[in-house]
Order: sequence, then C-alpha cells, then structure tokens
Amino acid sequence: MSLYDSKSKVKLRSEIREPISGGSLWTFSNGIKVLYKKTSQRGEFNYALMLRGGVASVPDIRNGESAFVGDMLSLDRVAGLNPYDFKAMLAANGITMSGSAGISDMRICGTAPKQKLRLLLRYLLSVSEKREPDKDAFRYYKQCESVRIDMQSLSARDVNSLMDSIMRPEYFFTERKYIERLAEDFPQRCEKYFDAQFDKVNDGLIVLMGDLDEEALKKELCRALGGFRVMKRFAQRPSVKSRFASGDVSYTVESGPGLVGGSEIGVNVAMSAPMPYNMENYVAFRLAASCIRKEMVRTLSDMGAYFDLSARLEVFPDERISLFVNCHPCIESGLPSEVAAAAPLDMLGAVRKVTERIASLPLSGDELAAFKEELQNDFQTSMQNTEYVMEAVMVRYSEGKDLVSGFGDALKNVSIEKVRSVLEMLASGASVEYIII
Repeated sequence: MSLYDSKSKVKLRSEIREPISGGSLWTFSNGIKVLYKKTSQRGEFNYALMLRGGVASVPDIRNGESAFVGDMLSLDRVAGLNPYDFKAMLAANGITMSGSAGISDMRICGTAPKQKLRLLLRYLLSVSEKREPDKDAFRYYKQCESVRIDMQSLSARDVNSLMDSIMRPEYFFTERKYIERLAEDFPQRCEKYFDAQFDKVNDGLIVLMGDLDEEALKKELCRALGGFRVMKRFAQRPSVKSRFASGDVSYTVESGPGLVGGSEIGVNVAMSAPMPYNMENYVAFRLAASCIRKEMVRTLSDMGAYFDLSARLEVFPDERISLFVNCHPCIESGLPSEVAAAAPLDMLGAVRKVTERIASLPLSGDELAAFKEELQNDFQTSMQNTEYVMEAVMVRYSEGKDLVSGFGDALKNVSIEKVRSVLEMLASGASVEYIII
C-alpha cells in the first residue's frame, strides 16, 4: 500500500467569518475553500469534503440508478487495497468514512481522532487520485443489496421514496433503489463522474469541525491541499426533468412474509406541493407540520396506533415541500387490556379525518405560540449539533440556500394566516396513500 501524498504546497489567501456556523472560511491559493470551527468535542473532529455537481452528471445514467452512485465510491480499490482492507485500515486508525451523492453534489464525510488529521488528508488524497473499480466487490455488493432491498421494500424509508416517485413521475433521481436496473457497467460510468468531481476540488468545500488547533491545522492544510486537482471551470447544474402529478391516488398492497418483521403493516401518506423557498415560507411549513402532527395525535390517541411524521424541503430541481406520515399498529403486549391494536383500514379512516381537512385544521393563537416555542427550542438544540450545522453549511454552499440566518426573526413574524396558506398549498397539491395489510 502506498498512500498518495501532496508534492506541492499552497498558501492561505483569505480568511473571513462564516455566518451560518460562526466558524472561519479559509480560501487557499489554489482556490480550495475550507470551513473550520473549534467545538467542544474532545479528541476528535468531524470532516466533510463536498464537491458540487450531482448524480445527473453520471454518463448515460438510467432511471433507477442514481440511488446507487454514492455506494460505488466505497467499492473502489484505493492505494492498492481492496475496499474491505481499506475500510479496515480506516477503522484501525479510528477514522470513519462514508460517501454519498445526490442531485446537487457528492460528499465524503466522517469522524477522525485529532492526532490522525495528516493521515486523514492522505486518505482523502488517495481516494481522489489512486482509486479504481473492484469487480469482485461490486458483484458481492449487488448480491447483498438485492437481499436488503427485498427485505426492506416496505420499510418506511422505501415506501416514502416510492410515494415520492408516484407524485413525481418521470423523475430519474429518487432515493428508491431498483436493483434490477443496476447495469454491469455502472461502476465504470460512476468512475468517470468521480474523476470529473475530483478534477475540481476548488468547486466545493472542505468542512472541519471539532477539536483541532487552528494554527496547526492551517500548516497541515497548506502542506496537503496542493495535492488536489483544481480547475477554473465550475460545475453547472444540468437540466433535470421533474414533472409534478396532481390529485390523489390510493394503493393497497399485501405485506410479504418476514420483510420487516411485520412492522411494515399500516397506512402511509405523502403530500407534496410546490412552494418558493424563503425563510418565512420554510418556518411556516415547519409550523404547519406541527399543526398536522397535533391533529394526528388527537385522532389516533385512543386507537392502539402510533405514527411518524417527517417534513421535507427540497430546493433543487424544484422548490417544493413534502410531508410523510407512516402510521402503524401498536404491539398488543404494550397496550392496556381494553385497547386493541388498530387494523390498517381503521387507521386509514382516522388518518383521512386529518388529511381530508388539512386546509381547515384548527389553529389558535395559543397553539401557534406553543408551536413556535417548540420550534425555537428545536432549532437551538440543532445548532449545538455538529452534524446539523455541517449539513446547513453544505446546503448553503452547494444549493445556495440558507436554512439558518434569519430563522428567529422569521419565526417571530409568522402569522396564523401564513401557516394556513401553507396548509392550503398541501391540500391543493398531490397526495398518495399506500396501505399495507
């Protein structure tokens, strides 16, 4: 094994305060940007390498392949090591590393001990410069992933992705994986995409947050960053076809034996609508989700059922909001003797009592104030979470959307009428029911 090492040095060119994280944004002489922030972590740090340019840039990408792109990076041989030995070497040094790729960018993220900073940078350089597909690893991955996808095909995550694809037909880049569409030449096509990404490390951002000494870090970066390739041309967003469906649709399917241990039985609902992004709309959407959650609790509280509600904001390829509700029967042994576990069709009736009157859900001034306080506390807690802050920073520099600045003022100013307007958007958008019996 021979890890790649930088043969040229760079200089720190500029330093400014980064407003979202409160850290420092450094730009080096080759154009690479690094966000650094010292946190209360002890002995370790979080890192991320984000490169702009998403999965639509994979050559000849086909419908159903995009969700596999991020996995391909972890199947490569690196510095002469097969992917399993490379992961073992990372683990032996206390380093975690995972790759992902979405519609806007690709990322390598993880954690590392503070004393392993130099080694981590050499690992990242090796991934960018000494990487090649491993046919055996891809073959084994495909076999394992086929089993996993089959077992989890009715899990909440996969059902939500399926409902999302129903609301957005002809969209190639959903999170749902279709193993039967994964072509044998896919790793080679992904390599061309990865090569193009690593050609322009200056069109991205390196984030380092944790227990790192600032001056020592600057010296190490000046020594290492010259090893990355840079270009004058930056990524341009490709034209991505994304058509919204309209109206409501309902599906009923039978649960397969042993898929997720029976926990997949239940009622799943998705609602989505276009909404221009600004901080006021974003906050109003979060408050609207709280309003819907309250009504779901009220409706399902005596039914022997539980639910999860997730709210999602998307800014590319379309600015839209989506809401997912996954409702399941409680385990009999955890219920009072007089309460039975809810049947799927009973849950469906209860859920519809909420979804069919989304636009007119009750919302008083006191309730809005309580939702605002809850959301403010949640925001403050999230801003203490390193991974949340890193995600907000990468969204800002990848997609150009700020999910942090002005949050408090927007929250203070949102009115009942504004929340109602968001509920009306959801009511007039697309919706899918997916009932598993």
